[in-house]
Amino acid sequence: MKKQDVPLIPNVITHNIDDIDSGRKNKVNNTCTDSLISHNNTKGRKRNLSQLTKLLLLQETSHCPCIVSGLLLLKPNNSNNNNIAELGDNFKEKFEQLLINKLISKNIRFRSLLLEKEKQFIDLKEKFDIKNHVHFIKIENSINNLNNFINKVQFSKFDENLPKWNVFVIEGLEDGIYLFWKIHHWIADGQSLAYTIMIGLTDNYNENSLQFHDFYRNLFEKRKEKAIFGQLDFIYGNCKEFLFQKLLNFKLFITIILLIMNLIFLLLKFLLFLISFLYLFFTDLIISILPEKETIFKPNNKERKITGQLQSSFLYSSLNKDYKNKYSLKDLKKISKITGATINELFLTLISMTCDKYRLQNKDYNENYNLDNNFSLKVGMGVNIREPPTEFNENVYLNLGNYVGIHFLNIPQNLNLNIQERILQIKNYSKFTKYFPQDLFHFYLLYFAGTFLPECLSSKLFQLGTKRVTFGGSNVFIPTVLNNLKILDYSIERAIGFIPLAEGLGINFMITSYNDQFGISVVVDKGVIGNVGDIIELLNESWEEMKSTFLKNY
Repeated sequence: MKKQDVPLIPNVITHNIDDIDSGRKNKVNNTCTDSLISHNNTKGRKRNLSQLTKLLLLQETSHCPCIVSGLLLLKPNNSNNNNIAELGDNFKEKFEQLLINKLISKNIRFRSLLLEKEKQFIDLKEKFDIKNHVHFIKIENSINNLNNFINKVQFSKFDENLPKWNVFVIEGLEDGIYLFWKIHHWIADGQSLAYTIMIGLTDNYNENSLQFHDFYRNLFEKRKEKAIFGQLDFIYGNCKEFLFQKLLNFKLFITIILLIMNLIFLLLKFLLFLISFLYLFFTDLIISILPEKETIFKPNNKERKITGQLQSSFLYSSLNKDYKNKYSLKDLKKISKITGATINELFLTLISMTCDKYRLQNKDYNENYNLDNNFSLKVGMGVNIREPPTEFNENVYLNLGNYVGIHFLNIPQNLNLNIQERILQIKNYSKFTKYFPQDLFHFYLLYFAGTFLPECLSSKLFQLGTKRVTFGGSNVFIPTVLNNLKILDYSIERAIGFIPLAEGLGINFMITSYNDQFGISVVVDKGVIGNVGDIIELLNESWEEMKSTFLKNY
């Protein structure tokens, strides 16, 4: 979109897209260029970054920016009008004040200047200016124009003199008003972003916060129960309960027995910990030594080079009546119940199907590819490992930034597989991840590497993993109990997240579910995947095939 093509909104500051892309507002009328803050004249106290954040920043390059982003669709109640100016009610001022009261005042990272070279940050406090971060945009009524705009601003550099985040309020589309959030990974990960933006800004914040906490606390407990340590704790708890019921009158005897049991279970936990550590260590060692199979999805130094020209697109259920339930979470859950596969496993199945279709579509790309052979490709799935507190504590969700471990999973590539066989293979590949704390192992491995090893070595350790996988992946699930959230009396209808490409990867996928719908985003490097739209079309085709296979009787 060219400069002159951006319509102006009456009474609302409308930024030129080229100005936004540069991260500065010095070409825009009525802006606050003089308030741009340089850390050289900031008197705030400098604070050191954590070792993990330092390691995260080491991985950031000009072609792999550590940017997470999300798209929210807002629909005004009792209105089909999506124009901010016509809706009135001082939306701009109210929205900016909402961010100040519920976001900036509570979350230090949103108001802090990141000093990457010094590996420090400064809380700007009263010097923070919300007008540097909120942009009101109007684009022509086309989802393609929306996608083009997102690609224009999504991977552009942040202004080094400002906190690393922006939100774009986009109107002019028939679905409603879109909020596009662009945030440095240092500020937040998927779970903390879901809390900060989708919960923290909502009208009935207190109730939503508690429901969000209860959901993730229960989810954490279920994951822990499935792991081998959780199962051991379950056995131990049952043994204790049995002793108290059967030997209630023999307190001294019970004390002695419990002491012996404690020693036995501590020994068993230590042995299980040792087994887990050795299993995961050698698994990672094998992953780092054995190269991933060369395919058209993996960058190389020849015809598929990392260029830094990133492109993204997404599938979602628009509010158009023909597409409103096109990507229904209820349908996905029905298929999960029929197949016995988890949502994550079905997500991996869709990726597997899509990639096989893409290989077939590009079969002339390389004569050496055997499209009928059977092999697997690795997916590095980001998993949030933040433990929710027993009682609700807002700071746990707000101020911990990126707190993610990695699961290494496999997806089959075989054009002769039907969907049922594909799902079964993926279930077999992923069954051990339920029992071994792979995500925690990788998180603390990187943490200790970042703490005790030189930067060059810890960075190499991180790159060993990313260079031995083909895809990145992530899953953000907004609890069903939190459907129909509202911001300033606007209903949040849809939510889609985007994750950054890690060094050495050419493509990643992310699934986001909210309001009984799911959306899938794809980010690619154009040097590896020439057109992200091809992947999106094949993802849609794979989903329709999955539905027709399992839901034909529904």
